[in-house]
Amino acid sequence: MALVWAGSEAEGTRSLALHLVPADWVLDRLAGGPVDAIDVSWSWADVIELAH
Repeated sequence: MALVWAGSEAEGTRSLALHLVPADWVLDRLAGGPVDAIDVSWSWADVIELAH
């Protein structure tokens, strides 16, 4: 679970997201540590693209 915030409150671009992902997405159980290069970021453009 990750709570992610980005943007600027002063500019009105603040966004907040709660990401719930399977443990295997972020934890390499064989190596006993985190997975490299995790990117759970998204933009409003990503949301619109998924809707089409």
